[in-house]
Amino acid sequence: MSASSPSARPAVGIVGPYPPPYGGISVGIQRLARRLDDARIDYAIYNESATPSPEPHVVSAPGPRRLFLELLLGGPRQILHYQSPDWRMRCLVALWGMLTGRKSVISIHGASFDFSMRSGGLQRAIIQFFTARTSAVIACNPEIQAQVGALTGRPERVHMVPAFILPPPSAADAPLPAGLTAFLAAHRPNLLWVGWVEPFQGRDLYGLDLTFDLLERLRTRFPEIGCVLWFSGIRDEALWKELWASAVRRGLEGHIHIEREGLPEIYPLFRRADVYLRPTLTDGDSVSVREALSLGTPVVASDAAPRSPACVTFNKGDAEDFIRATELVLADLESARARARSEAQEDNGAKILAIYRELGL
Repeated sequence: MSASSPSARPAVGIVGPYPPPYGGISVGIQRLARRLDDARIDYAIYNESATPSPEPHVVSAPGPRRLFLELLLGGPRQILHYQSPDWRMRCLVALWGMLTGRKSVISIHGASFDFSMRSGGLQRAIIQFFTARTSAVIACNPEIQAQVGALTGRPERVHMVPAFILPPPSAADAPLPAGLTAFLAAHRPNLLWVGWVEPFQGRDLYGLDLTFDLLERLRTRFPEIGCVLWFSGIRDEALWKELWASAVRRGLEGHIHIEREGLPEIYPLFRRADVYLRPTLTDGDSVSVREALSLGTPVVASDAAPRSPACVTFNKGDAEDFIRATELVLADLESARARARSEAQEDNGAKILAIYRELGL
């Protein structure tokens, strides 16, 4: 980030993860920050990632209680925008706005809101109380928008804005690591999987098990097939060891390239992939799916969430249907690329700035 230097009391504060690691929320915050730079809006990012960032506007966030106190004593002059899934922090951000008279904004991604509302009646009542008193809620899909609007009785405060923000043009020139470049050059077709290793209902949430099943089947038809696994993180080491052992038993190591390092942008990797795989068991509005489509990269995604018509979908958790959908794309990549390019991505960064302006920025 290059525009203005941060001040002790910025106009806007954003709480959430900042890359690395790369994930839908962290990439969205990174790109929103660049929009704020371009608009010459003074801001600070309270970074929840474990890895510190050298960026001048990014400061490491302490735990929720200490962060709340720091924001209460200082914090942004006008708007505080919370983007992570912790329901308690969402409520604290709303409370911050109530106590300071400033504007609070929360973004709701994926299934986090629905999960938090499944708890006891007291928790649901607390969430309802504070969400209704949040200045603006940004929902990543229409289902979340309707759910939050109905719960709070304030649908005019709930805005539907997908989490994906278009990358800046300069990101196209960011180089990939040498080992990754060599792997992509040596394999064809190249599949891309991005996500965490995380258990969900007894399986891997991001469908890594399904991805290995897919590779085992496809390598017979495509002997030089490759798959890049780009990890946002591993939240369950035992599950990862179990999954990787299954890949090794099937002799898939030569078809897989694992990346865990950070990049200036993940954008160039999506550009180089032949197909992006999104075999999740649950999902919100996937930033990575929109990233791929914005570059004309075909997407095979589970039906765990509403998907763009430009995606080829399959029944979530169904390995055979996943294989069928991917084979369909690989059978005619040019048509699949044309299908991906058929969806124009809107300027969601501008929509968020417009919400800030409505709140008096």
